[in-house]
Amino acid sequence: AKDTSQESTGSALSKSASEAVEDVLSELTERAGSPVPEEQSHVSDEAPAAADETVSPQWVQTDESPAGDPGKLYDYLDDTGKWMYDAYGTHFETKENSIADPDKEARKKKSDKSVLYARLNDDLYTGKVDSYVLITRNATDTSMTDFKYTFEDLRDRDADLAALKPEVEQVVSSLSGKTSEKVRQIHDYLTARVVYNSDYFSRVKADEAQFGGLTISIDQLSEEVVHTPYAAIVLRAAVCDGYSTAFALLCREAGIPCYVLYGVAMPESEYVGGHAWNIVQLEDGNWYEVDVTWDDAYGDYRYFCVPSSVMSKDHVRGRYDGKGIDTGFDDIIPYTAGDQSLDPHEIAGGKAAEKPTLDDFDWFTDPSVWRDLPQPGAVYIEDAQALAGTFKAIIVDKPEEDSIFTWHCLFNFDLALDGEAATATADWYNDYTVYTTTGQPFSTSFAGNDEDTVYQGTLRMDDKKLKLLVEDPNTKLRTFDGGGNIAAIDIRDFYEVNGTQYAIGAVSDENKEVIGYIALMR
Repeated sequence: AKDTSQESTGSALSKSASEAVEDVLSELTERAGSPVPEEQSHVSDEAPAAADETVSPQWVQTDESPAGDPGKLYDYLDDTGKWMYDAYGTHFETKENSIADPDKEARKKKSDKSVLYARLNDDLYTGKVDSYVLITRNATDTSMTDFKYTFEDLRDRDADLAALKPEVEQVVSSLSGKTSEKVRQIHDYLTARVVYNSDYFSRVKADEAQFGGLTISIDQLSEEVVHTPYAAIVLRAAVCDGYSTAFALLCREAGIPCYVLYGVAMPESEYVGGHAWNIVQLEDGNWYEVDVTWDDAYGDYRYFCVPSSVMSKDHVRGRYDGKGIDTGFDDIIPYTAGDQSLDPHEIAGGKAAEKPTLDDFDWFTDPSVWRDLPQPGAVYIEDAQALAGTFKAIIVDKPEEDSIFTWHCLFNFDLALDGEAATATADWYNDYTVYTTTGQPFSTSFAGNDEDTVYQGTLRMDDKKLKLLVEDPNTKLRTFDGGGNIAAIDIRDFYEVNGTQYAIGAVSDENKEVIGYIALMR
């Protein structure tokens, strides 16, 4: 619980700063009032899953018996598939680079995807087997009656595994609590340490760079290695199947049934590309899906332990319209049992907290939209008590005219009132770096673990408009990437359009200088 016992200061900004705020707001006031478009979440229109000190998965209440652990996927391959599966194992164990094919008839697929998928899930230390070895099938004579498989090593698998295993043992030994708590700890370990590979390359300006406390060379992040758990856990940079194999590996080593799922990602129902995520069995016996890669990108838990019916809204297993990866195990790998009627917003402990997204504030951050505001029918709110409660909020920095990027900060803004005395609590959520010209974010940092900031001040009627001024009475101020500390929030306009409440204003630093603009909505 945060300490909100400080007395209301009722203090105001200096006259010069207030005049600056007025100048800012005079322009913003004419731009405000657009209702938020519906269902514009970038990836999912479901509320993010919440996570308390232990875990709050979206538990599914069902009388059905959930599917059991299928165990080794090798057992489900046909004879040809088992031979190919074993051939990889023989090469890894004996270093044999040429293995005769006993099947005299030409095999249709030299690297059957079901074999690769089975090996990935059965040998998670290796991960994608084709990250370590390239296999080709060649005729051994001119009559094309005898064939052999030739293996070409792409990486030193033994060296990678030797570096990976101690790290895995250390993580697993640190886990505690029930199954769902351990799964949460594994999820958080990966999202805290691993960077998505493309992000890493965009930041590296030399052949070698210091990242996450580890010196990594470009050579270490080859196309082959980024798909492996070694990349995620040891090098701390990977792509989706590096994240997902690492997650499954740590779960399995902790005695928790878990599989890597392959399919396609479809934000906003549009095909994006092949993707990998996980399904894990928790202590209630049911299976839940997890996308560590996308949770890392969003900085929250919206894809953590969700039912299959929820994940399937933008994650499709196997082949989709001829695209994606058909593993051949769609009827083997389990789904969440009995989740067809689940309300995905309902989770253990109550409803998920509604978190703001950048799409909630298109009306505020897109200059092309500002010109059309306010919307017809916008009215100013005159009843102060109608403002008590929680708003979604955004702070946008005050960029220079030639700025290439701006900073946006999302949070929940809870306003408590006692007469004119106001207490505002800022529950920080995400910080974004955004391209100024396009409005597209290119990096995100999770602020959900930051301490809430409590502001004290007043909400009063002035010139027939409600005006809020709150300041942080503490010495520890919340730093804003746009420059400066957020010491004061000054909102001069509260209004309503089509049943939605909005507010706009400015934020100042401890020197009373305006450093950004703020918008609220609910």
